[in-house]
Amino acid sequence: MCSGKIVIPKALRKSVLKVLHETHPGSAKMKGVAREYMYWPNIGRDIEEWVANCIMCQAAAKRPIKSELRPWPNTNRNWERVHIDFAGPCKDGKVYFIVIDAHSKWPEVFEKHDDLSKRCHKVF
Repeated sequence: MCSGKIVIPKALRKSVLKVLHETHPGSAKMKGVAREYMYWPNIGRDIEEWVANCIMCQAAAKRPIKSELRPWPNTNRNWERVHIDFAGPCKDGKVYFIVIDAHSKWPEVFEKHDDLSKRCHKVF
């Protein structure tokens, strides 16, 4: 053990890297998980090399899925379309429910109560 982490011997590192990489999470997530539970010298470098040599990871990195950006259609009257979101918790500890009219850009802000998110989920 080294600072509460398991020290992985050189003979087992390849096996550990295989397990860490089973779902192809990428080097950043692999390093995060590995560094939380285990240690070996140059662990970050070894993980980066492992991901760089993974054909599936490299193929996915070269062709990220992109969606076409489409603007919202114009509205002709107030409250024809609204945009909603929750904001918070803010410095005061409160959470707010925000509704913005797409036509007039008029915002309505409501302090969220415990059951509001459940009711919104049922409506939408």
